[in-house]
Amino acid sequence: MSSQSNLIAAIAIVGTMARASAALAGPCTDNTWQPTFVHNEGETAIFYVGEGGATFTPMASPETAQATCRARGVRNTINGQTCTERSWGDFACSCGDSPTGNSTCDAFNASPASGR
Repeated sequence: MSSQSNLIAAIAIVGTMARASAALAGPCTDNTWQPTFVHNEGETAIFYVGEGGATFTPMASPETAQATCRARGVRNTINGQTCTERSWGDFACSCGDSPTGNSTCDAFNASPASGR
């Protein structure tokens, strides 16, 4: 396998892992942790949580989410790690119907971005 083929395969694997990471992100149910990304349960649309947890910017792809996370940082680290060391999906959670018990999800559910 050529080095170009290896690179393409690695990118495909990372992309698949990033999508799986978001799909498997558990629901936020309390305020012990504030996500950097949110999405409606059972949906794939990803939103970056802006300043103060009140704005939600749609991400075009998992790759865009990773680049945004690296550029803007995370709201809460995981063991001191950010998107430099981890996938953006590790900093995501799904938001069920309001009230969720998580202030970020509750703000997302009340916003037009959620489509609710």
